[in-house]
Amino acid sequence: MSSLRAICAAIRSRRLLRLAGMAPRFAVQKQDSNLSAGAAIASLIFTRITLGRGCGDLTSLGIEQIVDRRHDGSVSVRATVTGRLSLVWVWGRGEGGGIEMDCIGCGSAAVSERSERTAQGYRRFRCRACGKQFNERSDGVLNRTQYPSDIIALVVLWRLRYKLALRDLPEMFLICGIVFSHEAVRDWEAKLTPALAENLRRRRRGKAGRSWYVDETYIKVHGQWRYLYRAIDRSGALIDVMFSEHRDMAAAKAFFASAKMVTGVTPDRVTTDGHDSYPRAIRTTLGAGVRHRDSQYLNNRLEQDHRGVKGRYGPMRGFKGPRSASRFCRAYDELRNFLRSRSRTNQKVSADYRRFHFLRRTATVLSVLEAA
Repeated sequence: MSSLRAICAAIRSRRLLRLAGMAPRFAVQKQDSNLSAGAAIASLIFTRITLGRGCGDLTSLGIEQIVDRRHDGSVSVRATVTGRLSLVWVWGRGEGGGIEMDCIGCGSAAVSERSERTAQGYRRFRCRACGKQFNERSDGVLNRTQYPSDIIALVVLWRLRYKLALRDLPEMFLICGIVFSHEAVRDWEAKLTPALAENLRRRRRGKAGRSWYVDETYIKVHGQWRYLYRAIDRSGALIDVMFSEHRDMAAAKAFFASAKMVTGVTPDRVTTDGHDSYPRAIRTTLGAGVRHRDSQYLNNRLEQDHRGVKGRYGPMRGFKGPRSASRFCRAYDELRNFLRSRSRTNQKVSADYRRFHFLRRTATVLSVLEAA
């Protein structure tokens, strides 16, 4: 539980560290089963030192730390957890005071950091080659937004993860003193979810099983029932998801081609229901050597898996258009698969590991959203 508290403290202090001009740059020297816990402890050590707090209570846990403040303003932290782990985190702007940003206009590395900052606390730069001025967010989709990227990332994460309507999120953040409208949530979702989905899809390449379960389910778009093609492997991991306005041969071929491209895997066996378009689509797209089983009872595990997306879009009362339906459903399924703590069906996972896994993966998702 000490590692969980360390992660929570590190997450809470992320914005303070950014406003102080410090950012994580380098990580780990030695890996073992306790890597993430040790990294969280090292992060907590650095956080307390940066914020002017003591670390005496950590030494009682068997944690030794060596702190080195460098001449360029960065801080190096070495944490050792009683002989099990040794790692180093370096926080700051880079070695020798170097700047890790190139000009977004001409690509030149001759960039100088300006002394002032933006209203949201981001560093500002000037290119000595072309004279262009920019900040840390200038090359991203959130450059013109009046809120910090970490706040927007958290809004989008909660929008995808939990059963919330557009108007629920502004009320939740209003309690914290952050004011925005439900249209801002819609705009942020449209900007960030494609980048998140593509990043998570790239992470899954080559990791899918070779026994696929394919089916389509109904979702309501602008008052009309449309189709959402979905596939999982034998362990329950996501293969692919695709929205389609029709349930025909062309849609089935497009789905199998997309699934093969995303996973980089050709399955040995595909289980579907009895729809007529699947046999030919499997032969022409995946190959004649792929075994096809058509039984609605063998596909029960996927039918149960449909409950995730069906339960999530229920509070939304359907979608307004095909584009928003495709974007949201793909991002939701990718996030749900990335945050799942089980590596196989019916696996028993402890509550402590589930919380730890969720916090670690959530930090990765927030980093992807902030960098979009």
